Amino acid sequence: MNFSLVLLFSSALLVAADNQVTDFTNREVVGNCVNELCPPSYKCTLGVCHRAIRVRKAGAPAIGPCINTKCPDEYICEHSENLCYSTEPASN
Repeated sequence: MNFSLVLLFSSALLVAADNQVTDFTNREVVGNCVNELCPPSYKCTLGVCHRAIRVRKAGAPAIGPCINTKCPDEYICEHSENLCYSTEPASN
């Protein structure tokens, strides 16, 4: 399938050959799917691996330190503090 990635004002739109448009606003895109597969917690759409952008949940306590800037799934590393916090989907 042929497609193109268009970046407009922080919005990413994927336009397929059949003119189907997929909006990747508030999505974290990590690259192309391999054999229609993506890393855990990512979804393959039109050949692109993506997942919802998540932000630190307000008032949530830290669960521990980041390890090599990484945290478990559903947690985010607050780099300024080097701590992992639970997350929630980013609002539009």
